[in-house]
Amino acid sequence: LCAAVLRKTPSPRRTPIGCRLVFGICLAIHCLSVWDHHFFVMLDLTCRPADVVFGLQLHRLFLASFVHTHLPSLFFSVWLCWSRFACLEANWGTLGFLVWFFFVSLVIHGTYCFATLTVGTIFDPTAGTGEVKGLYPLIVANFVVSARESADAQVWLWPLPLHVSMRAVPAVVIALTWLLHWEAHYDVLVAYVLATVLPNVVEPDLARLTDSIEKTAIGGFVVSWLQGFDSFVCRPPYLGSYEDSAQLSKKESWSETSLSPPLPSPPPVSGVAALPVFSVGAAVSGSTAASTTALDELL
Repeated sequence: LCAAVLRKTPSPRRTPIGCRLVFGICLAIHCLSVWDHHFFVMLDLTCRPADVVFGLQLHRLFLASFVHTHLPSLFFSVWLCWSRFACLEANWGTLGFLVWFFFVSLVIHGTYCFATLTVGTIFDPTAGTGEVKGLYPLIVANFVVSARESADAQVWLWPLPLHVSMRAVPAVVIALTWLLHWEAHYDVLVAYVLATVLPNVVEPDLARLTDSIEKTAIGGFVVSWLQGFDSFVCRPPYLGSYEDSAQLSKKESWSETSLSPPLPSPPPVSGVAALPVFSVGAAVSGSTAASTTALDELL
């Protein structure tokens, strides 16, 4: 069940708190589905396009990523996502990773629901009642974006003595997910196409959004709670875009110009009469005219 390993899986002690929360919720939901399946079904956690669109059960779009009803599928998905998610959290911080997780889950499952109800029902009228779940769409999308940056890299499919290109890793993961579920789930195909056509959607620049969320009351409370853990990762500072910097500098220069007091006029020197500016110009022009007249007389 092991494939497409890019690096050694980090130990749980070095795992950031965001990854621990995601994998812990996945394990808790799996235990709930085993112990009380009726109550698990009542929670409406899986992504079903008909219920999402017609029943407006929008919570399914991001909660479906936590759901794994098969234990081998849960172990494989956690093992496959562990190092990748830890790397993302190390780069974006704990809050940035959680924002990315919920945002990408919302986008991928929302696109899947739209595609299923518009195109899928043409080939299968019951496609809207099917359920999709799991972390696989997120990791497939992340592998596709990574393949664009390092397309020539070779990956060892452990324990098989095979090495494949980085571009083939998403296809291997998709095949393994179908093998584990004994069913073709098309949400991973939607994630693959979406990451190929619009890579900025699955790997967006969430620095501005994360900064805005952290400034809210709920975001500040969540960050202060997460900071109590030793494995919390601080996000990089948001410096703003070029347009924001230009507007800020323009606003500061305007405020300095408008609020600065006028410069006082120099005091007059004793014994010398104050000469207005226009008289200086007149005197200069007069002396220039007199010099021109005297030069004409000499000539």
